[in-house]
Amino acid sequence: MPSTPSPLTALTPFLQEMIAQSPAYKDSEDVFACRATPHALRDLLLEDLTEQPATAQAVWEGIPKRLLPYCVNMNSPRFMGFGDTGADPVSLVAGIFAPWLSRT
Repeated sequence: MPSTPSPLTALTPFLQEMIAQSPAYKDSEDVFACRATPHALRDLLLEDLTEQPATAQAVWEGIPKRLLPYCVNMNSPRFMGFGDTGADPVSLVAGIFAPWLSRT
């Protein structure tokens, strides 16, 4: 009898895609791909809730297209601000896996 994959196992392809797409953003020399006023960002990002829950994949598909272009890339050699988060690739990978190690 085939078993149903656990919710975590079902997320594996989504996690692999997210990890595969992320370096392109961090490797960019652009600090911002796009700039917008606060009101324009609000209008872009806020929308009515759907009647049905969204899948993790559907949520992720909106992030590279709608959110990342407006985020600050502190890894860019053109970034002149104070980097208060780690841009080191090893630190980023560790940050992804740290919550998985918690047993609470």
